Amino acid sequence: MPQNSAPLSLPVNHYTMPRQFSTIFNGSIYVGKIDTDPTQEVNRITVYHESEDGTLTPIAQPISINAGGYPVVSGQVVKLVVTQDYSIAVYDQLDAQAFYFPRCSGPYVLSIFHDATLHGSGIEADRLGVNLSKDAGNLLEIRKDGLYYGVTASDNLLNLYVDSINGDDAAEGTRTSPLKTLNRALAMTPENKSNTIHLRAGQTFILDRTCSITGCSRTIQPYDDPWFDGDKVPAITPANPAYHNWAVKALARPTIKSHLGYNEMNRHYSHEQVSLANGATLNLYGLIVDAVPDNDQQYESGWGPFNFGPFYGESGCTLMFGGCYLITGASEPATLNYPATVVASYSQGGMPFLMFCRCIVLNGYSVVEMSSCPAASISCQDDWPTQFEIEYLAGNTVPEFKAGRITGILRGPNGEPRNLQINFVI
Repeated sequence: MPQNSAPLSLPVNHYTMPRQFSTIFNGSIYVGKIDTDPTQEVNRITVYHESEDGTLTPIAQPISINAGGYPVVSGQVVKLVVTQDYSIAVYDQLDAQAFYFPRCSGPYVLSIFHDATLHGSGIEADRLGVNLSKDAGNLLEIRKDGLYYGVTASDNLLNLYVDSINGDDAAEGTRTSPLKTLNRALAMTPENKSNTIHLRAGQTFILDRTCSITGCSRTIQPYDDPWFDGDKVPAITPANPAYHNWAVKALARPTIKSHLGYNEMNRHYSHEQVSLANGATLNLYGLIVDAVPDNDQQYESGWGPFNFGPFYGESGCTLMFGGCYLITGASEPATLNYPATVVASYSQGGMPFLMFCRCIVLNGYSVVEMSSCPAASISCQDDWPTQFEIEYLAGNTVPEFKAGRITGILRGPNGEPRNLQINFVI
């Protein structure tokens, strides 16, 4: 649409019956001071007819409604304007009240429309309301101060703290009153709301819940470590112009330990997973990610794995590992009952953009499994962020990935990868 154009529309609204689509024909409109009965002349305020040139002309009350449901003056449909907050009452042709709104505010153009999407009569004891759709992707949320549209979690969920030793899953999740399990923190967080989950430094947390992150950003990182948020955090100086706490080698990293779910119906077992969808981002900073399950039951033959890792997602999403240790078990898959990987390709194809910054692959036959992935984009930066006065992890993802820690790569006749776009910064 051109910049100086506007859609063609009528400058007035017609009046309809509550909970119906039929108009209030041949009725009357009364406008008065707030919280008063506008049918009483002593309570009325001045209502104006706004002409095409913007001129305001006072008109008498009650204001007539024609057979089509529009306000009229001398038989002509008009645009009604007031200059202060007001109450309004609408009566039908039988002089029965259809609406009464005790408190209305600007912009001061009277515009009342009521169809089947609304409920309530409009009085203070029975306020007008509208249902919010439960369809995926709806960002509207009712908060204490009104409707919210966006992906940021509410204040009580914006930062959740977890302490596996001293926490309580019935707690609020604050730093002074932490939760006990990562499972509870993930359960409390809406999948489409951004927040940060803080794990107590040096502790182990079991990932025993499958959940999604949809169209928002989530960060999981340590807390209560002197290098991360304590007295060893260095001052920023010309000699030390930047500091990235998650990359520090001496950091007491919390561990996220994988968990298996067993399905007796189809005799499959699989990782409990965090999946990314609709452009979501998950940042994992300063952690030990242990993909070897804590509850591998070594089931008898006939059972098989359904998926291969605790993290996966669609293309268009981003999964960032910063300053993490990555553990996937034994060096050969034949020695494992479960071929654990950290990141698995999406079952319908696709994989999020993967970033590894100063990460250490401790052991394991594969960090990334992409057998069902048509293409993947992976960035490995073993020497970023730049190290100054504090010793950072010396990342080894580049040589480990070159040695075969990515499985499922399709190769051409000369050995070139056909479904992998990778950026090794050495």
